[in-house]
Amino acid sequence: MARFNTTEGIAFRSIRAMCHQELDVEQLLTAVGQKLQRLTGSDAFCSCQIDPATTLLTSAVSEGWPDEAESMLIEHVIFKSRAADAPWMLKEGLRTMDVEDLLSGLDKPLKDPYYQYHLLPFGYRHEFELLCTAKGSAYAVLTMSRKASSGRFDERFMPLLDALAPHVAEGIARATVREALASPHGTDIGMMILDENGNVELANGVAETWLSIDSRKNWPIGLPLFAAMAARRALGAEGLIDAPFIDLPHPGTGALYRLHWEKSQGSDERPRIIILMEPLRYGDGTDALARLGLSPREADVALALLQGLAVKEIATKLLLSTHTISDYMKNIFYKLDVSSRSELAALLMGSASPPTS
Repeated sequence: MARFNTTEGIAFRSIRAMCHQELDVEQLLTAVGQKLQRLTGSDAFCSCQIDPATTLLTSAVSEGWPDEAESMLIEHVIFKSRAADAPWMLKEGLRTMDVEDLLSGLDKPLKDPYYQYHLLPFGYRHEFELLCTAKGSAYAVLTMSRKASSGRFDERFMPLLDALAPHVAEGIARATVREALASPHGTDIGMMILDENGNVELANGVAETWLSIDSRKNWPIGLPLFAAMAARRALGAEGLIDAPFIDLPHPGTGALYRLHWEKSQGSDERPRIIILMEPLRYGDGTDALARLGLSPREADVALALLQGLAVKEIATKLLLSTHTISDYMKNIFYKLDVSSRSELAALLMGSASPPTS
């Protein structure tokens, strides 16, 4: 804390406290964005949630950005600009980045898609990004933007932002778990058919509801981004995230769905992309259980418990001792606030209400 002045120290403690309150993801992203906007003198901010499994953006809250900025970001910027490449930032261990510095190695930085289609069309010129990571995974990216007349950001804010990143990441992770456990279980399968450019040709009721959600300040960008990625991959584009599926909450009901994509062909012999949306229950696989804050081993044990295996059978299957399995069970029960196998099964398979705490 010694490296912060009084104002920065107060801001750090305030934002850190926010991350330990029981705010939902949207509330936390908004509160942190607004606090940093005031502190740094930004003209706009955008706070995006990231799926830690795929590093795809799933939703965003913003102030100062018009609605059309979302489609421009998806169509022209993500997967195309280094300044919007969260997987690369995570791999490089970056947390705080000034966009001008990040793109300074290019011959013509202002020709980069990030400037051409994201900043300049909406009156902005300067921006810094904060990648919020914890335990090697990314949970959010926060961007603060300024107009040219406001000048570049003061570098003295960077240590403060760097120190805040893991706290914001942990807050988002905990909020995601709370929302996941409180969400209803979906019952209907959704389907979309896209043309080679990613435009929707056909959608059933579930998909239509998903597409018709009024975003307002909250952009549920997971589906359109996943659709754009699938369309580009189907056409052989390189440099994309290798994500055959993504788990997303329905923006209307909150029910968790797993979205798959596959390539097909229409009667006109042109390529088509089919996206299936299948209701997901947490007992369906270890990757879904990991969304609830379970470690990979805890997820393995939880799945085995749901399959009805005895402790000795689980130990044999996972090549661990029975004492170790018992320890994992205690951790699982504590994290999910249950006290027995039956409560665990009821919670994860959807036959009982989740805990309210």
